[in-house]
Amino acid sequence: MNMNVQLYSLVVDGTLDILNRPDAAIYLRTICVTVRPGGKILAGSASAPFMGSLQFLFAGDDLTESSHCGGMKGRTLSIGQGAEVALYGDMPQGRMWTSLRTTVEPAGRTLVLRGQMNWQIDDEIVIATASEASDETEFGTIEAIKHVLSPLGGYDTEISITQPLQYRHIGASEVYGTHALEMASEVGLLVRPRPKAAATWPAKVNSIHLAAVDTLTSNFKFKTTAVSYLGMLILVDGSLIADGVRMENGGAIMPGATVKAFGDKVIGMLQCRGSSSICTVRRSVLVSRVGRAVDAKSGGGHFENNVFWKSQAAFHIKGAIVLLHNAIFDAGPGFSGLPPMGEINAASSAVSIQDGGRYMVVIGNSV
Repeated sequence: MNMNVQLYSLVVDGTLDILNRPDAAIYLRTICVTVRPGGKILAGSASAPFMGSLQFLFAGDDLTESSHCGGMKGRTLSIGQGAEVALYGDMPQGRMWTSLRTTVEPAGRTLVLRGQMNWQIDDEIVIATASEASDETEFGTIEAIKHVLSPLGGYDTEISITQPLQYRHIGASEVYGTHALEMASEVGLLVRPRPKAAATWPAKVNSIHLAAVDTLTSNFKFKTTAVSYLGMLILVDGSLIADGVRMENGGAIMPGATVKAFGDKVIGMLQCRGSSSICTVRRSVLVSRVGRAVDAKSGGGHFENNVFWKSQAAFHIKGAIVLLHNAIFDAGPGFSGLPPMGEINAASSAVSIQDGGRYMVVIGNSV
């Protein structure tokens, strides 16, 4: 059964197992979702990703209260100790991002990408700026794709996009003695759209999409969050697996009440909060826009093959965290679309390591 439903809050004590159907269209709009100890939300699996369209859309603001969720919990997904959320969406097997093999000049529509990418027609991509100007980051929709022989052996990927690019994007290598310097704009997958299930439901979303929104329906709204400094918060004290998921419009900054309650001036959309929390995020797209994308500490955290776009910072981390082959586009003040706040300034890093990184594994990431 398809669903397009509005709730004030959702509390999960047992198991909410979402049936995997290619034509599934499930849109849940709510203030908060709380998964209590022993509770589970499941969609798809590692061997059978969710093939329909599943959206959790969170509304409310800093002062929105839900007794069911435990207080001021506007725009919040809470995963308690001993609880589990496991979401497996339909994203490509293989890499979510690569870089240009050759330079693309303004008005170009053909891009040659390094490696054999498992992308497809209608996928939406982001092409990194080749300068310090964030407005030279560009976007495209794939209208043709093929694999071509690579000059280094194996295969590269040639794609054509629907609209010509406005700026120059570099794909080059220079050799200095025995060292090769790679200078190439990164290209990442942002959206793998689902078939449109109904006229009133969006098609340009990933198969699993978690996001903050301002209104719940066109004719009903809580206090608007258009001027709020609060986005979606995913608070993990238990276990989260997000594989092939898009998480969007999250985090918080001063002067909001939520940030004050956390005792910080900016916080992340995804909060992996302590020794009992385990966050595993793979093949996903994180677009925080408001605060940082990820705050992770103490417990286990594994982040691999993800695309980050428009965050105050992608990672604010300490402890036993693993970062493998993530691409970070447009991170830092000004890139998120909001002004620098508090401790966030022009010198802030896309990756902020709080304890020297002595327990971390960090390999193959690109900023």
